[in-house]
Amino acid sequence: MQLREKVERLIQDARDHEFEDNKFLEMVKARNDLDDYVYKMVKALSYIENKKNRKKIIHAIFKAKFLLIDEDQHTKDVLVKRLKKLEKVFEPMMRKLEKVN
Repeated sequence: MQLREKVERLIQDARDHEFEDNKFLEMVKARNDLDDYVYKMVKALSYIENKKNRKKIIHAIFKAKFLLIDEDQHTKDVLVKRLKKLEKVFEPMMRKLEKVN
């Protein structure tokens, strides 16, 4: 096989797998976004004094961590939905904290 044919085959292989590669990248991004947000929540937890709010955040962190541990079982959409739920729980508390400080 000539070099030109090898290069053409490699290019075609890349085109054939482009959809799967993009899907994989989207999944990795969703996982990283969720993981980063969980990290942010864990770091901020020490500033939240209200026991009820701490309990809510800890519960939300555990649910998210469970999704992250169970790597191959969830779609990108599941991870994105969990991130939105975390933001819904966490952001109002952080805004209140910022007003106080």
